[in-house]
Amino acid sequence: MRPTGSGAGEMVYQLPSPADFSWARFATFFLHAFSPNTTAKLRLYTDPGNYYEGTVTITEPDVWKEYLLDVSTFSKIGNPSLSNVTRLGVTSNGPVLFDADYLLHQYHRGQLVVRFELSRTSPAVASPKISSISITYEEVTTK
Repeated sequence: MRPTGSGAGEMVYQLPSPADFSWARFATFFLHAFSPNTTAKLRLYTDPGNYYEGTVTITEPDVWKEYLLDVSTFSKIGNPSLSNVTRLGVTSNGPVLFDADYLLHQYHRGQLVVRFELSRTSPAVASPKISSISITYEEVTTK
């Protein structure tokens, strides 16, 4: 992101074309603030006057920290549309560093449960041994 936003202290990333983020349920990112009680806001713009805004308060300065926001809790400024996002913005009331691997996603944690049963014919027989386990994971989304 480059600091070219409409407000002071805003970093904006202009998307090459409007994107449909209506599938997004969560936003995950990392922030590093240089002073305590810094407020940072993530904005999903349809246009300059219409955007969604999620807010976090950074209480621990000089530490990289991960933040998870539920997109459904974002404030609506004007009449934005998640199916027509044209740019992403980060604004704050103090200097911050921002980083994200996957900013918007559908899931924030998952659980994999594997159950199996080992048996032997009698207590005198050696216990079964597992030499390897192979797990295949495939993420599938439907519209």
